[in-house]
Amino acid sequence: MPRRRNHVYSLETLERRDCPAGFTLTPLNQVVSEGNSADFELTLDAVSAVPESVIVTSKSGTAIIGSDFMQRTQRITFFPGETTKNFSVPTLRDPVESIEGAENFTVIVNPIGGTPSEITSLVVINDYVPPLNFEIDFVFNSNVPQSLVTASALAANLWQSVITENLPEVNSPIFGTIDDIQISVQLGLLSGDSDGDGNTLAQGQPLLFRTDATGLPYLAQIGVDEADISNPELSTIMAHEIGHCLGFPTSRGWENNVIPLGSDAPTNFTGPKAVEQYNLLFGTSAVAAGVPIEQDGGDGTAFAHWDDATFGNELMTGTLDFTSTNPLSVITVGAFDDMGYGVDYAAAQPYSPPTTTVTTIGAGVSNAIGSGISNAVATSPPVITPPATPPPSIPPRGRVLPARITFPDKPAMILSENNSSRQMVRSALQNNVGISSLSTPFSLHHLSTNQRVILAAWASIGQETSMSLPSNLTSVGSGPRLSLFANQLFDFGVHGDAA
Repeated sequence: MPRRRNHVYSLETLERRDCPAGFTLTPLNQVVSEGNSADFELTLDAVSAVPESVIVTSKSGTAIIGSDFMQRTQRITFFPGETTKNFSVPTLRDPVESIEGAENFTVIVNPIGGTPSEITSLVVINDYVPPLNFEIDFVFNSNVPQSLVTASALAANLWQSVITENLPEVNSPIFGTIDDIQISVQLGLLSGDSDGDGNTLAQGQPLLFRTDATGLPYLAQIGVDEADISNPELSTIMAHEIGHCLGFPTSRGWENNVIPLGSDAPTNFTGPKAVEQYNLLFGTSAVAAGVPIEQDGGDGTAFAHWDDATFGNELMTGTLDFTSTNPLSVITVGAFDDMGYGVDYAAAQPYSPPTTTVTTIGAGVSNAIGSGISNAVATSPPVITPPATPPPSIPPRGRVLPARITFPDKPAMILSENNSSRQMVRSALQNNVGISSLSTPFSLHHLSTNQRVILAAWASIGQETSMSLPSNLTSVGSGPRLSLFANQLFDFGVHGDAA
C-alpha cells in the first residue's frame, strides 16, 4: 500500500488565500459640473509581493451612459510596491445646454481575488456652470457716436478672448462694484484739442489700481480724436488703447518686469513669458536684454510701446500701420501673463516679425498731458513680407470651451457650424429678443473671431432701420446688444478688424 505524501503549505500561500488584498475607493470630487471628470483614488491596504488588479466599470442612474457620462471599463493593476492608483470618469456637456438639475451615476470597482468583492461610489452631475470670464465694461459719454460704441465692443471682444481669468471685484463707494475693469470713453482727446486727421488718433490710460499683489487697474479712460472718428480701423485703434488701459505700460506688473527696474524710461521688458515668445519669433535677431521698448516719439509714445523699428505692425507699437493688419501677438499675450493676467496664448493673432527695418513716415508727435497717457499715431510704412518659415504655434492653455450664446430667460445653446445650429440661433434671436428692443441683453461666450463672423451671418434678421443708443449704454457681460450684433458689430468689411 503506497504511503500518503504529506502536504506542506508555505506561510505565504496560506496568507494569500486566507487574507486577500483589501482595496479602498475614495472619491476626490463626488459632485461635478457637466464637462468635468469625476476623479477617484484607489488604494491597496498593504504592499503586495504579487500584482493585484481590479476592474472599474460604471452604471447609469438618472445620468445616462453616452449622453451624460462616458462608459468606463478599465483594468487597474497594482504591481509589487504600489499602493495608490488614480482614475477618472469623464462627464459630458449637453449638446444644447438646458437646466436638468442634479443627475447621478455609479462607479463600480470589482477586485480580482481581493476584498471587498465590490466597491461602489455615487457621482452627482450638476448643470454646466460657465467659468468666470474677464469683463470689460464701458461708460460712454453722451457725445459718443454709435460707430465708436461698435468699435469699442469689437476691441473688447479681442481682449476678452486673450485675457480669460476673472480678477477680484473692486467695491468702490463712488463707482460701485467693478468686475473686472470699467473704461470711460469720450469723443475728443484726453489732452484736449484735436490735432487733425491722421496724427494722434486716440489716448488711453488707467486711473485706479487694485491694492493687491497684482496692482492691476480697474478704472480707465479713453479719448478718441473727433477728426479720426471715421477711420475705418477704429476698432484697431480702440484695441490698442484698451491695451494701455489694462496696464501696458502703467501698472505694477509692467514696472516689475522692465530694465532699469521700475524706471519711467525703460529700455527692455524682461518678463519671462514675453521674452520666451519674443525669442521664439525673432530667433537669432532677438535682443539679449529682453523685448525692446520704444525709445522715440516723445511723451505718450516713448517708453510706452514695443519698439516700432523692431516690431513693425504689431498692435502695441506706438504707430499703427493701416496698410496692413495690426495683430495682437503672442509676445504681447506673454507680457500680460507676466503682468499678472490669466491669458490664453491660442487667442493671439497671427504675427510675423518684419524682414526689413521699418521706417516711420510722417508720424505725428502726440500732444500728451502726462506720461500716464499713451497715444496711437497713424503712419504708412512699407508693406512687410512675412518670412517663409511661419512662427511656431502656441498650444492653448487649459480646456477649450465650445462657443455658446445665452439669453436671460432661456437655456444657453452651444453653437456648431451646421444648418440646425444656424436655424436654432436664428429662431432664438427672433423669438427671444424684439428686433427693435435695446432692453434685453444676450451674451456670447468662447467664440473665435471666425465663429463670430459666421454667427453674425446666421443671425442677420433684416435690421435696416438705424436706431439711436442711450447715452449711458454699457456692455452687458461679454456680448453686445442685439441692435449692434445683427447689423454692425460683426461687419468686418466696415471696421477692418483682423480676421
